[in-house]
Amino acid sequence: MAEQQINLVDHTDGDNTPTTRTETPQPPHTPDSHIDVLYENQRGWFVFGIPLFSSKALWNLRIDPAPWVDSKFRPSAVNITNAQVPDPSWVWDWKSWYVDMSLDVDEEGWQYSLLFKGSPWHGNHPWFHSFVRRRRWLRKRVKQRLPPKTKENLRERLFGETFSIGTTLARSTTFGGSSMQDSSQTSLNDEVKDIATLMMKLKKAAIDREKIVVIHKFIDDGGEELHYLAEQVSYIYLHVAMLC
Repeated sequence: MAEQQINLVDHTDGDNTPTTRTETPQPPHTPDSHIDVLYENQRGWFVFGIPLFSSKALWNLRIDPAPWVDSKFRPSAVNITNAQVPDPSWVWDWKSWYVDMSLDVDEEGWQYSLLFKGSPWHGNHPWFHSFVRRRRWLRKRVKQRLPPKTKENLRERLFGETFSIGTTLARSTTFGGSSMQDSSQTSLNDEVKDIATLMMKLKKAAIDREKIVVIHKFIDDGGEELHYLAEQVSYIYLHVAMLC
């Protein structure tokens, strides 16, 4: 059996001939991708067959929803003009928001009803039971995957082109003497997968060698948390500046 297709239309540019695309449905949420949903709501009526609807005509929230709601019909603080991905580990896979045309909708993607709650939705709009309307906007985002080269760029940014962990260990052994044995060392075998752990281990590290090892382990183990490293670079520089 052929997979059902979702027809999407881009109404964001206001062109007379909107851009269209067809997508194969995917699960609404996976670890690596997600389709964000926003509903646009308006109230109004038809005058001589001309739709006169606006979000400004919506009644109070006890009767009507907010002008924009999310997939669970909760009020949304953002709309298609200013919605952002939730954090830097995500990027938009679709260049813009698209109206979902796969439902029973009119030529612009609107569904009509008598009321927002308790009444059926339909794509045609007979005047006697079409006082509210909504349309469903979709946009797909995906997880960024840092290429291996990015990790080397991070090391170069922090430590310089010729820096290596081997030279740091040698310098610490030569000039640190017995401090390696006397200091309370951080457990260098522990994984460092998030910024909070990185900051904690940097504060606890007693000698420079340990600080460098911790940073290298975070670059290797941090995964998506590497997106947040830029916010902490100035703090890390304070710990490693003497070695650069």
